[in-house]
Amino acid sequence: LANVQVLKGPQGTLFGRNTTGGAVLITPQKPDSEREGYLEVSAGNFDMQRAQGVVNIPVSDAFRVRLGVDYQKRDGYLNNVSDIGPEEFADLDYTSFRASAVWDITDRLENYTILKYTESSNNGAPFSAFACNPASVFAAFCTADLAAREAAGKNDEYDVYSYEPESESELEQAQIINTTTWQFNDNLIVKNILSYAQFESRQNMAL
Repeated sequence: LANVQVLKGPQGTLFGRNTTGGAVLITPQKPDSEREGYLEVSAGNFDMQRAQGVVNIPVSDAFRVRLGVDYQKRDGYLNNVSDIGPEEFADLDYTSFRASAVWDITDRLENYTILKYTESSNNGAPFSAFACNPASVFAAFCTADLAAREAAGKNDEYDVYSYEPESESELEQAQIINTTTWQFNDNLIVKNILSYAQFESRQNMAL
């Protein structure tokens, strides 16, 4: 990242009416003229594996490219006690790519493009009951279910119950951002920003 800005208070003028509580601006590192990069690999419990890498390529004096990838996979830490569907929940399995390019068309005209894509697929994280309201409509069913789970020793804080045989949570997101900056003179800069984003999410799990 190049920088992170925290803007307090309503920011509706620049960022829309939903930013009543402030805004956090995260700016990725822009391609530069140095040939460089890094690779970071980590591992953890629940068979967690993660790899992050970035490479910066100055193709020419006027054109620069920066490529980044983030991959993580981890087993779930919530145990399914229903014997229906996956054995575990709250797992991770995602891949995210980002490609950015800067083209200095002239000394005063710059074109900056960012492409982002993220794909995630896991078993989801269903809710689980730990207490029942005796006045509710389903009190008898809920109480009997909790009693059976406690008798079987399957009512731990990491135990969840699922009745969905094909529980899954899928997400796919893509975005392109193009910024053209024209420095008309020392006192005037004209900037045009175009952006298109697509977000798809599919949730199929017990609630």
